[in-house]
Amino acid sequence: MKLYEQDESETPTLSSVYGPIESYLNALRTAEADTPAGELGATSIEALDFFLLHQWIAQYSMRPTVIDLAAEATLGASTLFFLGNPLIREVYTLPSGEWQEESRVERRESRGAPTLNSQPSTLNPSPAPCLDWRARLMSVVADRRVSPLPKHTVLPGNRIDEIRRCFEANEVRPPLLVLLPAEHVRSSAPLGTALEELLSLQQNLVVAVWPLGRLGDCRQIAELIAYHASHPQHRLAAFRDLCPFTATSQLGILHWASNAAAEESLKRLSHLFEGNFQFLSLARELTECHVALERATTELGRFHELQQTAAWRIFCRLRSARANFLPPGSRREQLARVVWRAGRKTKNVLTSLTSKFRRAA
Repeated sequence: MKLYEQDESETPTLSSVYGPIESYLNALRTAEADTPAGELGATSIEALDFFLLHQWIAQYSMRPTVIDLAAEATLGASTLFFLGNPLIREVYTLPSGEWQEESRVERRESRGAPTLNSQPSTLNPSPAPCLDWRARLMSVVADRRVSPLPKHTVLPGNRIDEIRRCFEANEVRPPLLVLLPAEHVRSSAPLGTALEELLSLQQNLVVAVWPLGRLGDCRQIAELIAYHASHPQHRLAAFRDLCPFTATSQLGILHWASNAAAEESLKRLSHLFEGNFQFLSLARELTECHVALERATTELGRFHELQQTAAWRIFCRLRSARANFLPPGSRREQLARVVWRAGRKTKNVLTSLTSKFRRAA
């Protein structure tokens, strides 16, 4: 399955960015005939969010390293997206299941509950997926057409301290971009705690949080706002606030206030959707064009009606006779123009003298 044959010089579009992901998910459905369409168990990231994330990475000043914590939730769709982007340096994924929050593991151990070493668990345990999506993903990635190819590495474990050890050993290079599936964090483990542990990895780390629902109906966005209010050293931004075109986005980012590159990339991203993407201006211009088109159509209809009259036929005959008697560019035409100008000047002089005589009388 050759999913990445797009010319790199072409401007990315919604179709070019999301097309390989859609083909991959369709291949998963085809591989599992017993699974009804749309019931793969994957949490869907919308095409717009993939497109905005792609554009944001393109505006970033350096090639980032990605830690994809949403691979299990998306059945590898997010990993395929990152591995298909030549602007990314490396992609890190978890060995299996979903990432384990360090503070939650400590609480389990303090209660005498089984630890990860004896009985692995996840932040949001769910039935094991019926699809072998990892093998399917690797077969698709092996056939990709991206240059340079992002490096793919599987982390040694699911816990945040294991991720930190990789970073301290320089196995993960800065800057870091972490994709966090917010709805897979249990209500007993606040989202703010997970964010605090991730942002503690380094100063130029950016956490992409998804999905963010409607304000007042979404627990994740409420926790994000509360966390940001109590941590002024961080900056929170939702892509839906960039412009009207991105209003349906469910993606947000959180980063340190000292990370000027992340802030600048957001400004550059918003500039991409100025101009024709301002819906009111676009609607006004379309209305003006429609009115002008209707006016031109009306005038054209009147012209066709005029062509059917006797006066128009007489006009055409006179124009044809004039062209035959005074061919364009001929000496006869030039002489006629001289005589016409002289006659016009004479008429003007006579009109002026007549007006003077009338005033004198």
